[in-house]
Amino acid sequence: MRVDLGKISAEATRWLAQPAEVPKFARRIFKAPVTDRYQTLLKSFEVCLWVLAVVAIGYCSVAYAGAAIHQHREKAMLNAMRGAAEPQPTANADASLVSSNGSASSLGNYGVLGAVEIPRLGISAVVEEGVDDSTLWEAVGHIPGTALPGQNGNAALAAHRDTYFSDLGDVEAGDLVIFRSPTTNYRFRVESTKIVDGGATDALPVSATPTLSLITCYPFHYVGSAPQRFIVTARAETASQ
Repeated sequence: MRVDLGKISAEATRWLAQPAEVPKFARRIFKAPVTDRYQTLLKSFEVCLWVLAVVAIGYCSVAYAGAAIHQHREKAMLNAMRGAAEPQPTANADASLVSSNGSASSLGNYGVLGAVEIPRLGISAVVEEGVDDSTLWEAVGHIPGTALPGQNGNAALAAHRDTYFSDLGDVEAGDLVIFRSPTTNYRFRVESTKIVDGGATDALPVSATPTLSLITCYPFHYVGSAPQRFIVTARAETASQ
């Protein structure tokens, strides 16, 4: 199907040239005759709103496209790192993942820490250090001061509810969560979920064993800055290459 841009442009120009119609409710309220000057002002206001809408849509499209390109590029870089890395021994089911500390600690040497995946929900996103606005727009953020995935302790990952963790509300106990580092796959099983106040400072569980916490704002469809946080807690299962 061919799109005739010339015809579309001509139709748009013709539509913009038409005089604006004064809404019936305005006529009833003001009970004044409609002048050409009033119609011109109304048309100018209408055109400004359309221009603003187009600019907003364009900005959002560019921003989302940039984030998608960043994710694709970082995943490709991560896969290249994994291909170049020396094979690591697979930990058996009863071995502590702390035995892979060398791999976990080395994550900080890369621009990307790894990727987090929840296969059942189709969640797959690159993880980077930090939770500032620019990081969270392009990736899932690792909260500084928490353990790295695969180390003993609680590794906390945060993302926006309308981007990389938009489907996190459908998670269920027992779901598999995978963290793919440049050298190792760390497997976790969802143990529980909870909703806490946004200002809570002790919401993350303390753990002596490898634990993963996934955090996003709640409610998921809240308009504006959401007042609560949705936290998923997953416990380590095994590590595999």
